[in-house]
Amino acid sequence: MDLSRSPLAGVRIPPKFRDPASRTNVWSGRGRPPQWFVAAVETGITPEAMRIRPD
Repeated sequence: MDLSRSPLAGVRIPPKFRDPASRTNVWSGRGRPPQWFVAAVETGITPEAMRIRPD
C-alpha cells in the first residue's frame, strides 16, 4: 500500500474563492494559497468575502 499520495490527489474540485481585483483568478482552497489571496487578506479582505457563492 502506497501512503505517499492521497487518494484525492489529481482530482479537480470546483473553485471556492475568487480574486476581487481581477475577477478571473480562482482558488479551490486546497494546497498553498495563491499570492493574490494572501495579498487580499493582508489588505483586510476576509476569506468569506472572496468565497464563491453557489447560485
